[in-house]
Amino acid sequence: MIAAQVAALIAVARPGPIAGHVGSTAVPGLIGKNVVDLQITASPAEVPAIAGMLVELGFARQRGREPRLPERPMLEGTFRCRGSVFLLHCHVVPATDPDVRQMIEFRDLLRRDPAARQAMRRTSSGSPPPPRTTPTPRQR
Repeated sequence: MIAAQVAALIAVARPGPIAGHVGSTAVPGLIGKNVVDLQITASPAEVPAIAGMLVELGFARQRGREPRLPERPMLEGTFRCRGSVFLLHCHVVPATDPDVRQMIEFRDLLRRDPAARQAMRRTSSGSPPPPRTTPTPRQR
């Protein structure tokens, strides 16, 4: 519900790229880290404009020790609904990124596989890292 409302606000602000609900909150029955994750996949040329639009909507560029690279930003925000405040992470991922399908595939695995959901519930972080075959830009 929250993800759909925020995705609709994003779609009004910038028609075209779709904000998809990813992460543990996109899986019924999982609590995760209580952060609603959205992913917008776009052409690399569109990424800066989409990040700027998200800032105009009230999102903030990621803070912390290891923020995402500017070409694959993650913006943070909150959304108030029915008296509660929800934390939001909006990942803007270039369509050319080798990991563009990673969060979507992980969400889909958790939705269809009860054993994967159970393993997810047992983890303390709420999001076990999937196996990597290629290094991320930060690891190179």
